Amino acid sequence: MEQPVQLNTTVGLTSNCVLIRRDGLESAIEDSAAPIHNRHGHVTGAVMVFHDVSVARALSLQVSHLAQHDFLTDLPNRVLLNDRLTQAIGLARRHGTQLAVLFLDLDRFTHVNDSLGHVTGDTLQQSMASRLVSCVRRSDTVSRQGGDEFVLLLSEIAHADDAAASAHKVLTALAAPLEVAHHELYVSALT
Repeated sequence: MEQPVQLNTTVGLTSNCVLIRRDGLESAIEDSAAPIHNRHGHVTGAVMVFHDVSVARALSLQVSHLAQHDFLTDLPNRVLLNDRLTQAIGLARRHGTQLAVLFLDLDRFTHVNDSLGHVTGDTLQQSMASRLVSCVRRSDTVSRQGGDEFVLLLSEIAHADDAAASAHKVLTALAAPLEVAHHELYVSALT
């Protein structure tokens, strides 16, 4: 409050402010302060204006998420994978570790889509995405590139054998049958 009084001008305050209400709820706000002048032009105080921007910030976060994630599986998309790959390369250089990139192309997916419909195909993709995520560490990235293509980024691995073991684990998990829309489906992948 002192700044607008001292500068005798309207001042926008810090961005990313949060107002905590009496009931404990938090609201994202933007605020500004301006001096109040008496009839002689002397500053006698200041007025603050708060504008609730919670909805705008939430929408901004949602748009950012949608721009970086696959709409069907909610996995990182190509854009986010490229960012994480750049980070993983930097980490590997700094820590003297390795990384691996596994490309998976689901076999027989087109047949499932053609014979059982796109809804079943979408459910299959979502199930495959969950299986892939369960096969890797939280620090790794599973990305859907579109269609039936997935990429796994295994960051900070010590040896090539670690990548081979992860690839084997993924292929084993994908080989297990899936129950989708009352159909037992078998899907494998090319790596």
